[in-house]
Amino acid sequence: MYKQRIVQFISFVFFIFFLSRFLFEGSAGFITALSPVVHIGNIRALMFGKTALISILPAVFLVVMGWCVGRFFCLHLCPLGFLQDILPSMRKRFAVLKNIPGCNYLVFCMLFGVSIMFVNVLGSADPIIIFSRAVNAIMSPKAGYRWAFLVPLVGIFLLSIISQRAWCWYVCPLGAFFDGCTNMKKHLCAKKVFTNENPSDGTKRNFMVAAATTSGLLIGAGISPLRSLYADARLIRPPGALPEEDFKRICIRCGNCINVCPTDGLQPTLVESGWDGLFTPRLIPRIGECDEYCRRCGYACPTHAIKPLSLEQKREERIGIARVDKEKCLGWSDNKLCFICGEVCSYLAIDVYRKNKNIPCPVIRQDACRGCGLCEKRCPTYAIKVYKRT
Repeated sequence: MYKQRIVQFISFVFFIFFLSRFLFEGSAGFITALSPVVHIGNIRALMFGKTALISILPAVFLVVMGWCVGRFFCLHLCPLGFLQDILPSMRKRFAVLKNIPGCNYLVFCMLFGVSIMFVNVLGSADPIIIFSRAVNAIMSPKAGYRWAFLVPLVGIFLLSIISQRAWCWYVCPLGAFFDGCTNMKKHLCAKKVFTNENPSDGTKRNFMVAAATTSGLLIGAGISPLRSLYADARLIRPPGALPEEDFKRICIRCGNCINVCPTDGLQPTLVESGWDGLFTPRLIPRIGECDEYCRRCGYACPTHAIKPLSLEQKREERIGIARVDKEKCLGWSDNKLCFICGEVCSYLAIDVYRKNKNIPCPVIRQDACRGCGLCEKRCPTYAIKVYKRT
């Protein structure tokens, strides 16, 4: 037990180190892409080419580990497992849940069904993603999701106090994946899925798994038509983001992109993109602009809902369009000298119109504006705002 705790602690520090991006900017995206569950939930997007197949490469490590040593990751390497193990526990297992064969399988299959028909809730329930959200929330005090993203972690802790590692044994989809690898290995080696098990038990288990998957598909199909088509006129997605519907389907709300944003301009949505877009990232220029030379969000995204861009692609990416409210503009309305917006625009997207007394007034060049939001951030009278491109 002592040696196990040492290994767990080292692994915990490792996850903190990489999720905190102390080594390189893309480390958080690499760590969250390790879980095969994240990519299984995106199987539909992968099949139809909505996201790059290269995004699944980091997950090969845990797939091989699951096949070779089963739940070794859960017991020795998982940061959520370590936090649960150091908490006090009232009892070892839930007696009532012991009688449900493969409870975690049922959760996995139901979430998988919903993910195929709706959004990737399977990936959102992954333990690495939940832990990553907690790290991001703590590291990003300006991000409004801070307390909301800590709620799942607190719930897991409370469940673990009631019954030791209850989340791991009865809910965790990654644990269910590892159990599936172990049982598949037994099937191939011993020609049967479950050793020391009556055939009727195996039939019952298979029936419940099929029922859970079907239920998930039906739930996903039922709520998919309720998908919100509403999008706020000022909903600016990060550069490289997929089209809106694909973006909401593939994004797992891990918060990596928000955490790596150097200007804090990326913030989580609430209702700006409808109920199904909750906690997806948006740019709020008044808080921070999209830095012209920053590409961090694309490399931090584990599912490629935000595509990684080259520097040239990033500088050409048009995420929005600025507009001038002449009634608020000092130049247009009050004949006062300002033109801060034109001075800070690095894309030369703001032309000068000379009014009487030679006062410079801003005019947005739509062909040159990238929607980065720097002009909105610097405008002293809120006369310039960035809107999504239509």
